[in-house]
Amino acid sequence: AVPLGHPGAGFHFLKQSIPRNFNFKYKIMKHYRYQSHITYREDLPAHVNIRFIEFESVKETKSGYWIIEKCLLNSYKIKPSINPIFVLKQSKKRFAYPTKEEAFNSFVIRNRRRITFLKRDLEHAEILKQSILKFR
Repeated sequence: AVPLGHPGAGFHFLKQSIPRNFNFKYKIMKHYRYQSHITYREDLPAHVNIRFIEFESVKETKSGYWIIEKCLLNSYKIKPSINPIFVLKQSKKRFAYPTKEEAFNSFVIRNRRRITFLKRDLEHAEILKQSILKFR
């Protein structure tokens, strides 16, 4: 686990418990994130679902925010067993961003990196396939 003050801490899912006795009467900070999911079926083309997620802060510290998905916020107030996610205020890579534009740019960058990794994995698989065929 990355320590809370560490610059890389905002990028990880930090599901550390925070005190449940804090007051909700402070300025709520919103954060945003885009996520994608692709569903495959034999009889239909792939279906892409891009989800826009809104988060609200449940606690602010000097270095960041503890955020929770907006749709889970009421459940959290009633049953605080849902773990908030810590996001640093000053970090390039974050789980969620304070503006929709930054969240979208992060989504685009994450998917470009994903494509890079998948292309590399496909290239490695092709090399392995050729090696296996030569080995026969």
